[in-house]
Amino acid sequence: MSFTIDDSAAHWDKMVLEGYEEINVRTDSYLRRFEDGFRMSEIQDGAFVLDLGCGTGNGTLYWHERRQLKMVGIDVSREMLRVCAAKLEATRLPLLLLRANGECLPFPNDTFDNIISFEALEHTPNPHLFIAEAGRVLKRGGEMLMTTPNTNWEFIHWLAAVTHLHHSEGPHRFVPREEIRDYLQQAGFRIKREETRVLIPQGPDFLLRWGRWLEALLGEKAMRHMALRRIFACEKL
Repeated sequence: MSFTIDDSAAHWDKMVLEGYEEINVRTDSYLRRFEDGFRMSEIQDGAFVLDLGCGTGNGTLYWHERRQLKMVGIDVSREMLRVCAAKLEATRLPLLLLRANGECLPFPNDTFDNIISFEALEHTPNPHLFIAEAGRVLKRGGEMLMTTPNTNWEFIHWLAAVTHLHHSEGPHRFVPREEIRDYLQQAGFRIKREETRVLIPQGPDFLLRWGRWLEALLGEKAMRHMALRRIFACEKL
């Protein structure tokens, strides 16, 4: 699917006004991106962190509740940044918010200690530029924690949207795993750890618990084909 960054921005502006937040807070798979990412991350107190595609700020808040960090959040959606700013004002958390394109970041080389990015890669027209820019602004030895959907779940995402079980993904391209790994290598990253998670995206507690048990039982080799979300913890060399 061919799209521009302005197409993405317009879609997410619209989604915020149509209940994006209300849908996500009751969706277990949405919350899992932060839980699983935090478990895999090595971000320490005092780090200067870029939230690359911060959306409405839920990932930012998740980290702030668990670490003492200095953070910058960027996104292309004005409405998402508006919601994010309101949350931060209510919690009095220090965070600089900027409307910016992840393919051309307004920061000098080697600015950040860490980068977090949740489900943003697939919504940028040029994912190789998105990853290259992350590598440029991250300090040597710094960690990027990035999540993105498994391409094998494309149909399920479409079906959830048309049946109104979840919001539409809008303009996007789910990037194949090997392509992501190539882009990371080209940008100077070493993948420290990779996991694929979430078999049951939503449901009653017993079903979600069963899904997590099954994830542990199956192991990464099977999960790489079956599960919803890819998570990469990468070090800049």
